[in-house]
Amino acid sequence: MLALIYMSIGAFAGRYCGRPEASGLLPPIGLVVACAGIAQIAYAAVQLLLGAPFSFPDFLGRVLLTQMALTALLAPLVLLLVRRLLREPVMLEPGANT
Repeated sequence: MLALIYMSIGAFAGRYCGRPEASGLLPPIGLVVACAGIAQIAYAAVQLLLGAPFSFPDFLGRVLLTQMALTALLAPLVLLLVRRLLREPVMLEPGANT
């Protein structure tokens, strides 16, 4: 179930990041943090519907805030690394002085 949640959120995030207004650094990082929180909330809702024991303060403190804080710390590093590795290739013409 968690994979389905991440796939649907990833499809939404991919559509948004394909737009020109998502070319900066802050919109994708905010989107990653928000999507991580939404995924955990959706998974908790599914677990609650299945009848699993659920404690909201425990979920908020141990799962949601921790994951969102770690995501906010790691997202800029991963985003910069991926943008560096997947940047557009540089076309060099033979004999051009660049």
